[in-house]
This record gives sequence, structure tokens and C-alpha cells, in this order.
Amino acid sequence: MSTANAISTIETAANFSVAPRVSFPRVVRSEWRKFLSLRSLVITTGISLLIGLGLPALITFTMPSESDPSVTSHVALQASLQLQALILLAIGVLVMSTEFTKNAAITTFVTVPRRLMVFAAKALVVVGVVLANWAATVVAALGFGLLRSGNSAVTDDVAAVSGWAIVYLLFFALLGFALAAILRSSAGAITSGVGLIYVLPLPIMMLSSRFEWLGPVTEYMPLMLTNHLLTPAVFATSPVSRLTAALLLALYVAIVALIGAIFVKQRDIN
Repeated sequence: MSTANAISTIETAANFSVAPRVSFPRVVRSEWRKFLSLRSLVITTGISLLIGLGLPALITFTMPSESDPSVTSHVALQASLQLQALILLAIGVLVMSTEFTKNAAITTFVTVPRRLMVFAAKALVVVGVVLANWAATVVAALGFGLLRSGNSAVTDDVAAVSGWAIVYLLFFALLGFALAAILRSSAGAITSGVGLIYVLPLPIMMLSSRFEWLGPVTEYMPLMLTNHLLTPAVFATSPVSRLTAALLLALYVAIVALIGAIFVKQRDIN
């Protein structure tokens, strides 16, 4: 080895020794910067926040004056959440899929060889976006309902549902995120998510008229469970409690996320 090569090797080793350690907080900050640098994600998140703030105001102040303020507030919250859920599913997909569609995965995983750390950091970013949307929507529905009625008692039903609403939104967003980790395709993951939630129950419902044992099965499908979370207790007809529904939705996401994590860790980057 020549003297020049030896000096170069020593300098390279020294640079690595003083380089910042790749820690989880650093990876999370990096993923947030990456999120904010992607115009598509910023615009989509802005649209979701706009819906969460604007739709409750629109519904609350355009409903007939004789309508029940409590029902109006609940409708405003539910309508906003249902629209936001689909947008957040897309955001969850994009957070993961853009890593591969933009060929950034090679750089990311070379910089952070522990792929599951990147996977967890991206998931945390998705959770943060969901929390921001949930908080904006709940505050808007409660605030505008209070402004219209002037009586805080009418918002009790909305407050009771709002705690379960975070589970509702997290299910959509994290399901999309996990599907994107498996499929590495934005269109494929979004289509699969919508199909699993909204399309799959239809043939099962139709078959349940012929096969009675399928009837109870439909109550445990994601579409029914998510709807149950947003249904006021006085109108609930499902035999499944809200807590059970939340736990089952968490289990569904955990299974898909586990498969996604395995794919991220073991599959080739390209």
C-alpha cells in the first residue's frame, strides 16, 4: 500500500469515527424533512386539514335551524372523518411508496442499514399526520357545534365518539402504509386498501343470504368495525363493542404491518 493510499484510508476512517451516529430520533427527523419536501404529500395533507376544518363549519351552519344541534355536530364530525380517512390512506401509502417510485430507497437504506428503523420512523410520521388531522377535525366539530347551539351539553355525543375517531383514522392510514411496504406501488396499495375495506364485504354480504353462517362474519370485517366506531351508542346495533372493534382493527393492521416489515427487511431494494 502506498503512502497516499494509507493516508486516504486513515482520513476515511477518521471521518466515519466523527460522523453523527444514526439514531432513531435522527431518522425520524430525516423522515419528517423528507415528508415536508414532497409537494404531493404536503398538498394532500393540506387538503385533508382543510376538509377537517371547513366541512364541520359548512355542515353546522347550513343545516336547518330546527335540526337537533347534537345530531348536526355528529354528522359534521362523521362526514369529515369519512372523507379524511380515504385521504389519509393515500398519505400512508405515499409515505412508503415514494421511497421506491423515486428510487430513493437505495440512498435511504445505505445511510440507515437498519431497515426496520426506517420503517418505524416512517410509521411514526404517518401517526403524527393522523393526530394533526384528528385534532383539527374534532376541535372544529365541537367548536362550531358549540357556537351554533351555545350549550356545551349538545357536544357530549361528539366528544364520546371523538376518542374512537383516532382509531378510525389510524386504521386507514397505517393500513395504506403497510400495504405500500408490501406492494411498493402507490396505485396498487391504494386500490388494495379500498378493495379490502369497501369492496370485499359486498360479495360476502350477498353470499350471506345463501349461507347463513356468513352473516356473523360480516360484523367483524373492517368496514363494519370502522362504521361502528363512529356510530353513537344510542344507535348502535352491532353485537361487537367499540373496544372489541378497535382491538380487531389494530390486529388487522398489525398483521399487515408485520408482513410489510418482513418485506422491507428481506427483499432486495430494487
